[in-house]
Amino acid sequence: MAECADIQEKNSQLKSQLRELEKKKEIQLQNQATEANEQKEALNQQVVDLACQAKEQSMRISSLEKIVSEKELDLLRLRDVISSLKAEKEAQALAVETLKEEQTKRLLELQLQHQQDKDMQLSLLKEELQCQKQKEIQQFAENMEQVKTKALQDQAESLKKEMDKVLKTLVLKDKEIGKLKENTEIAKGIMKKTCCRN
Repeated sequence: MAECADIQEKNSQLKSQLRELEKKKEIQLQNQATEANEQKEALNQQVVDLACQAKEQSMRISSLEKIVSEKELDLLRLRDVISSLKAEKEAQALAVETLKEEQTKRLLELQLQHQQDKDMQLSLLKEELQCQKQKEIQQFAENMEQVKTKALQDQAESLKKEMDKVLKTLVLKDKEIGKLKENTEIAKGIMKKTCCRN
């Protein structure tokens, strides 16, 4: 974007310089044309005056004819200058147009490159997000598996504890039953002895 701004600024500067040059050339042409008209009018007046005094001032007429000839050459040179200035102006206009076309082409290339870079960045970002998503899913699955394994382990430990408790209870019950049997046998023996005595 900074390169585009530089190009636009240079384009504006070129346009401003072109307008300033055109104004200067126009003023110069107007001044030269005015000067030429003034010179031509002065020469015409001199020719009229010399015509009236032809007989008396033949030498002066010859000199003035030479001056007129020189002025005509000046006019020709002035026309050549004007033609050259016009050609220069046309060349500058063509150069400006060429520069505009180059700047437009460069701007389009920059816009295209920018869009391609943007698309590439979006593609990379999508890939990164997809990869991150896959990692998160995998991490979640691993965590769930760990939680499941831990829950099964806890459940197994809890079941083992319950079984141990039941086994201990059964052992105690067996002991109580054994004691009851033993007491019952003792009671039976006592009862038999009592009966025998009677």
